[in-house]
Amino acid sequence: MQRHFMPMEVRNYAVCVFLASLVVMFCSDPALAGARTDPLIGRKLYMTYCYSCHGVTGRGDGPAAPRLLPKPRNLTDDAYMSRKTDQDLYSVISGGSPAIHRFSEMPAWKSFLYTERIWDIVAYIRTLHHPTAKIEPPLVRQGNVASGKRIYTDYCAVCHGPEGHGNGPITGMFGPRPLDFTDHAGMAARPDLDLYFAIFNGGEAIGKSTFMPAWGGLLTEQELWDVIAYVRTLSRP
Repeated sequence: MQRHFMPMEVRNYAVCVFLASLVVMFCSDPALAGARTDPLIGRKLYMTYCYSCHGVTGRGDGPAAPRLLPKPRNLTDDAYMSRKTDQDLYSVISGGSPAIHRFSEMPAWKSFLYTERIWDIVAYIRTLHHPTAKIEPPLVRQGNVASGKRIYTDYCAVCHGPEGHGNGPITGMFGPRPLDFTDHAGMAARPDLDLYFAIFNGGEAIGKSTFMPAWGGLLTEQELWDVIAYVRTLSRP
């Protein structure tokens, strides 16, 4: 029987394709690729692509939710969410409802978002269902105003407004109106620790608006105090 051998250049090409496929497969998982996820970026993307169905706080009560059947998943349900692996969450965000063989309006975001950005959303979603840890009163630190301004501009101005008046571009979608940091009397009546716990634990933890997210799992301790230092400058007469 005559044997047919694959030409050398074709065989080399096939080997290269195989190796490249392995690289893509392993790099799609940050745990394997050594990549770091960023829940802060994930929150920005969540507020852009996910909140309209899943809600600002992840409870499945976004403005589009009443028109959807079945209802969007409650991402704050710790008992349910803790049973899902990060890969499960990635798969449903990436592939939409067909990826989990479930009929819903969940779109496949892999057509719009890079793999790394989807993992960032997974990292942020994890912060929505992990119970907020009880903490002891923190040690007050000196905040850096310049650093706080950068953080405020990136993550707070969308609600509280660029100058702190509580008139950010998305405030019309929910109520009550965010705190006006330029209110000198109101801010003077709030000690730094009150601001700290409001930022760390979110509005719901202090009996205020549930639309104020908990930043404790997203910002470092120093960054929290940097933001406080900056918002203090907004109320100076």
